[in-house]
Amino acid sequence: MNATLPLRATYQDSDVTFYLLNDKPSSAEQNITVSIKGETYNLYKNMGRWQSVDQNLPDKNLLSAIGDSISLRYRI
Repeated sequence: MNATLPLRATYQDSDVTFYLLNDKPSSAEQNITVSIKGETYNLYKNMGRWQSVDQNLPDKNLLSAIGDSISLRYRI
């Protein structure tokens, strides 16, 4: 996997910097891997919403917002 340049998403009125670890996502790809503050998270699209594979994370809404940001950026 290759990390992209830093990407940003606004969440709760603050900017969050993250890296996309997958190749350029497409509409056929329903899984993405991101890095936030050195932590790696796997996201998947379920019924139009991005969710984390690990459901016990403290801020699932942040990961969903990052997934939505990637969807908008890459039009997936």
